[in-house]
Amino acid sequence: MWVYGRDDDTLFRLIALGSDGLQKQGYTRVQHEVVTGPMPPFGTILKTDDDLWKIIAWIRSVNPDSLKPRVKLKPPPN
Repeated sequence: MWVYGRDDDTLFRLIALGSDGLQKQGYTRVQHEVVTGPMPPFGTILKTDDDLWKIIAWIRSVNPDSLKPRVKLKPPPN
């Protein structure tokens, strides 16, 4: 989930726009994951921005380490 960044703004945009929409806005991956597939946009499913912020607050509450600086990972072997 944190392949585009850990800040709340990036997470908000990723959930709302999906990974393809985020890339269209100029975002690039800062990490790589083993399984790569596009994340669908959920912005049209959620009724309000406040609902999305509540989801982000929940994500932070169950994963408090998500706010810690990331550890540099090696890219996957080719």
